[in-house]
Amino acid sequence: MLLLLLLLAGDLQRTYHPVPLDQVPKRQYTYVETCGPVTYVQRMTPKSATCPSCDGDGDWHITLECPRCPRGVLVVEIVPEIPVPEPPKKGQWLRVRGLRHFDDWHNWYEVRPLGPGTWDEDPFCRAFDRARRGQKRP
Repeated sequence: MLLLLLLLAGDLQRTYHPVPLDQVPKRQYTYVETCGPVTYVQRMTPKSATCPSCDGDGDWHITLECPRCPRGVLVVEIVPEIPVPEPPKKGQWLRVRGLRHFDDWHNWYEVRPLGPGTWDEDPFCRAFDRARRGQKRP
């Protein structure tokens, strides 16, 4: 537990590179900050009839919609060792900061682990995304 707290303390001083969501798979930065819309939230419980793809590690898998990423999403993980009061909800726009990682087992990119201070709901993400794509407000 002490080691985990020391790692988190060091994490607060880490430099996160701002990267557009669809560029996360292409960039080589280890620590990234990106934002996007939450499309899925699921706690990974042991495999069952209701969740045959669950890997049983107790992580929360949150997906951010990313059409240009492999499988169309970027997965963000909350691990049990770094609890958060409440996971994000589908439909929120999140800004996340963490370790960029390719998960060979699932064949997707992840940003992890999320913990206190490494993610927040950010209404400016939606405006930033629209501006980047050249779209106007609805």
